[in-house]
This record gives sequence, structure tokens and C-alpha cells, in this order.
Amino acid sequence: MSEQKSPVDIRALGTDELEQALQFVWEVYARTEAHARDDEAVQDFLSKIDYEYCAVRVGDGQLRLWGAFREDKLIGICAFLGLNRVYLLYVDPRAQGQGVATRLLKRAVFDSKRHDDALPRLIVEAPDTAVDFFGKQGFVPLGDPVEDGGVWYTVMELRPEA
Repeated sequence: MSEQKSPVDIRALGTDELEQALQFVWEVYARTEAHARDDEAVQDFLSKIDYEYCAVRVGDGQLRLWGAFREDKLIGICAFLGLNRVYLLYVDPRAQGQGVATRLLKRAVFDSKRHDDALPRLIVEAPDTAVDFFGKQGFVPLGDPVEDGGVWYTVMELRPEA
């Protein structure tokens, strides 16, 4: 008999939850990716999740975040820059393979389409570790993988259905 998991609640995060969200992202990155990256790549990632940098973008509406919670514990984060650029998508390794990332992404797309029902496309710079996941979500590569600071990524696009 398989273990029954409690339900996952997906919701937009407020500015008062930003620090917790960024700390969560760092903890997942540090456990799952940092060991495979060079110092420059890790520092680049840290600048991407810098609290002050993100707080300004949240304040002006440019950065929007959603969290996945199970029993009030944060287990996943999705962030968009603007309405159509996936900025961050991280799930606690113990909750991976349970549809959490897919649900976070779908919620973010749904909310973006509420702001612009003609949302033409979504873009993600998918790191090498996430290309397969985004492909399963319907994203298609826009070119060959490129390397930047020791990290390989592929720019991918999704055209949401109307």
C-alpha cells in the first residue's frame, strides 16, 4: 500500500514571505545543484536570489512568487519575472516526483493569463537539470543549449492555449 500524502496548497506569496521563499530556494539549490557548479555560477545564482534585488522587483510588481505548502510547510517555489518569464522553480527534493512543480507552474500561468488573456508565450532559461521537466510541460527549445558561467541552459518557449 502506498503512503498517502497530505494535500498541497498552492498560493501567491506576499512580500512578507519573500525572505522565507528565497531562503528555501537557496537551501534546495545548495543541496541539489551547487556541488555541480563552479564558484562563479554559485555566486551568480546567489545574486539572482538576493533579498534586496528581489524585494525591489516584488515591490514594483515585476517579480511574482507562488508557494506550494503541505501542512503549512513550504515545499516549492515558482517565480515569474513579468507575466511570461519563469525565473525560479524549486521543489524540496523529498516532494519531487509528486506533481508539485507542475502545479506551481500551472498556477503561475493561470494567474498570468488573468492579467493578460492573450499571453502569447512563456520563456524559461532551463538549466541542464530541468530541460526534461519543461519539455514534459510543453516547452520547446528555441535553440541549442548554451553555457554561461559553467551552467548549461536551454532557452525554451511555451505558447499557452487561449
